[in-house]
Amino acid sequence: MAVRALLDDDLLGQALSMTGPEGLTMAEQVEILVRALERPLRFEEIGPEAAKQAMLSVHAWMKEAAVDSLLSYLAHSVGHSAPVTQEVPRVLGRPARTFAQWAEDHADAFRA
Repeated sequence: MAVRALLDDDLLGQALSMTGPEGLTMAEQVEILVRALERPLRFEEIGPEAAKQAMLSVHAWMKEAAVDSLLSYLAHSVGHSAPVTQEVPRVLGRPARTFAQWAEDHADAFRA
């Protein structure tokens, strides 16, 4: 999609929301990564204050208001599948790849 945006002006000024063809929860994404990497992983929800402190301690450059905004967004997504758009097929003229396809293709990057 980035190459298309650089080569053509028809996407100029558009704010595209690019997604895969399926809406997945964070826990479902972790399960897909487990299969792709063939090793155990776990998804564990933690409370917002613990998450905030962890983010601020690891990423000192982050502003507290940005962390609060991100955590608010994530709180509303708990238990819900991610939204799915048709931007990728519209722009590329082919279906978007699934998260499982992406995970398989990039598994080595997670092993490094």
